[in-house]
Amino acid sequence: MHHHPRPRDPHAPVPERDFLQAYELVYELVWESGDDRRRRLQILERLDTAFPFHPAMPRRILLRLGALAEIWRHPLMQAWRAMPTAGGLGDIALHVAATHPLSEQGWFIPQSFFAEMLRRMDDAGRA
Repeated sequence: MHHHPRPRDPHAPVPERDFLQAYELVYELVWESGDDRRRRLQILERLDTAFPFHPAMPRRILLRLGALAEIWRHPLMQAWRAMPTAGGLGDIALHVAATHPLSEQGWFIPQSFFAEMLRRMDDAGRA
C-alpha cells in the first residue's frame, strides 16, 4: 500500500534545488570522518539556518545525505566511479538522492537507485 508522504514525513522528497544547495553548505561535514553525533548536529545547525521557514526540511535532507553516503560506498557505485567516463556521476547521484524513495529504514534501495541513475544518464546521453 503506497501513500504520499506528508510534508513533515522525514522520508518525503526534497526539491532538487534545495537538496543541492544544502549539499554545498554541508559538503565538507558530510565526508569528514569523526564523531557522527557531533557532525550530525553541526549539519542540522547549518541547515536550520538555511531553511528557517521549513522546519522539517533539515531532517529530511540529513536523512537523504546519510542514505547517499551509504550508497556511495556500494560496490556497484565504486565500480562506476572507477570508470574513465565517471564524470558527472556525483551530480547525477545528488539529483537522484533528492527525490528517490527511501526505504522504511531510511536508506535507498540500491537496485532502484541505480536504475534511476542509469535512466538519467541515458537522458543525458551518457550511458
